[in-house]
Amino acid sequence: MAERKSEFLFDWFEQTCLLCSNSVAIIDESTGLEVSYGDLLDKVTYVSEILQVMLDPEASETFDGVPLVSVLTSRSLATIIALLSLFHSGAAFNLIDGSIFERNSKDVNEKLHAFTHPNPQLMIVDEANLLPLQQLSFATALPPLIVVDRVGNIVDVTQAKRRPDPIVPMRTPAERSLAYLHYLSGCLGKPKGVLVTHRGLMNALRECKEVFGLNEKDRALFHSDLTSETALLEIFLPLICGASVVIASSKTKKNSERLIEVVHSYDITFILGLVTLFDRLTVKGWTGKANLTIVIDSDAISTSFYDVIAACNRVFHVYSCPETTLCCATYLFPKHNPTDTVASTTLGIPVGKPIAHTTFYLLDEKLQEVSDGESGELYIAGYGMCLGYHQNKLQTALKFVPNPTTVGEQGLGKGVGIAQVPLDRRCFKTGDVMRRGPDGQYILERRLDDVAKYKGYR
Repeated sequence: MAERKSEFLFDWFEQTCLLCSNSVAIIDESTGLEVSYGDLLDKVTYVSEILQVMLDPEASETFDGVPLVSVLTSRSLATIIALLSLFHSGAAFNLIDGSIFERNSKDVNEKLHAFTHPNPQLMIVDEANLLPLQQLSFATALPPLIVVDRVGNIVDVTQAKRRPDPIVPMRTPAERSLAYLHYLSGCLGKPKGVLVTHRGLMNALRECKEVFGLNEKDRALFHSDLTSETALLEIFLPLICGASVVIASSKTKKNSERLIEVVHSYDITFILGLVTLFDRLTVKGWTGKANLTIVIDSDAISTSFYDVIAACNRVFHVYSCPETTLCCATYLFPKHNPTDTVASTTLGIPVGKPIAHTTFYLLDEKLQEVSDGESGELYIAGYGMCLGYHQNKLQTALKFVPNPTTVGEQGLGKGVGIAQVPLDRRCFKTGDVMRRGPDGQYILERRLDDVAKYKGYR
């Protein structure tokens, strides 16, 4: 497939649909439903037309003219259609996992409040989550709702005001305008909302496309919780490459034997996940798959995972921070003798090298760059830099600091007036301790705060 130059995801997706119109884009494992790229584009376009007459880019609650829409769905075709439709209509999204209703009912109100923007213009909700949503204590304060079924068809619209003059689809939004709002886990306090830009999203996707080499012959598994940014990679990356997305049901995700069956019966060739996912499978006797590419994002690697590396086509480790968008660095494990690499648990976890338009700085306690082989805290600069934490000026000032190469040592870490510092002159203070080898490869040693990743979250 020819390389595209557009800087915006929907343009890439649309061109893929035109080139691969009859190819299978989506396979729903639970129902067996298959949707072609041509049909998917038709569905997305229809929903987008509805959104365009309901969204108001001039409303006070927009992000510099970009309306925000909350999406409350379970992992399904409806999720994919909703996100692509919002990009097509010029809106940003805040994705909420419908599985939140499967947990302890006593804290659903609190959690949904914590992971939802307080004033979205609209909310797209699937039928399965509509009734639980309406039964919550704050249901009377809900925004207008677009109710969709599992396959993305609109079945109801509530309380919505139609605009007499529909907005023009934002095919070319500002590169640094808001693409989506992603809430972190909140394991250290109230969840922080990360404001991710179109430039950061496309830079990560373009690099992942190049490094992982997905094409029209691949089938990628969509299995991650929607609360994790990994889910966005599972959706968007295959769909700009012409590959097929296989949606795993909740039952399959929880059942290791069934998941192994799906990987083989659907001939899955691409999986993103934590090492713990593959540890679950190996316990059940899974020994890998020769044509499978695996991408892991983990703070620790088990010894049993080395057998998976040897048995699969390729295995990558990605280093990611939501604040710097999806993927910051990649490392390809050697297929033979992987235990001889820096992956040894006594030496650290291989991170590899930064992706394009991304710079790593390793700094000591005095905010000076350390030499190769020495440990330092990682600061990241580049295209992936998010706009900051939504409505959290204090944490934004503490974690997003002036770039030491552009403002000098004195400005680093002060957090004074960071909102006035352009994105290209900021760094993100990760809290990860790394070292750089003589070959330029980075190795993750530990966290300063000892916070581990769980289900894609820190």
